[in-house]
Amino acid sequence: MTLFYLEGPDASGKTTLINELMSDVDLLIHNGVYSSTQEAIMEYDNQLFYYEQLMIDTSGEFNFFLDRGFMAENIYGPVIRNTKIEGPEYMRLLNKIISLQAVLILCVPPLETCLKVWNGRREVEYIRNTSNFVKVWDMYNKLSPPLGMRVYHYDYTKDKDFSKIKEFIGDL
Repeated sequence: MTLFYLEGPDASGKTTLINELMSDVDLLIHNGVYSSTQEAIMEYDNQLFYYEQLMIDTSGEFNFFLDRGFMAENIYGPVIRNTKIEGPEYMRLLNKIISLQAVLILCVPPLETCLKVWNGRREVEYIRNTSNFVKVWDMYNKLSPPLGMRVYHYDYTKDKDFSKIKEFIGDL
């Protein structure tokens, strides 16, 4: 059983990737925008608890995908609510996902590509103005994955047939 976190800005290919990988996905949870940092922490705790229960109930024969996780809260939270998960709560969640041997799939195609796709559908995305979109993209582009976490950098402009990401997932 593997816990996958798909992280990246709007229009970075996360949903398209999930749709392509559906034969490898046993459960998908798509995280939205939470009204408070506390609500986000509670939701992420519930998801990790659910994952741990599934590990027990399925003997580990399960792929669990989170379309954005708690790391997104520290990117979208400051832009949307001017808050983020900090201190002991952040470290507790981080240590938990590392102990669960989660895999981060970081989706950050070039800014120009994301902007073009986002502009075509911004009315249904979380971020609706260009300057905030660029802030979010820039924060993901500069994101340093946690030490001890396996990371795959996915760029749909370079892996158009999904072969490299499928090989990576198959090797886990």
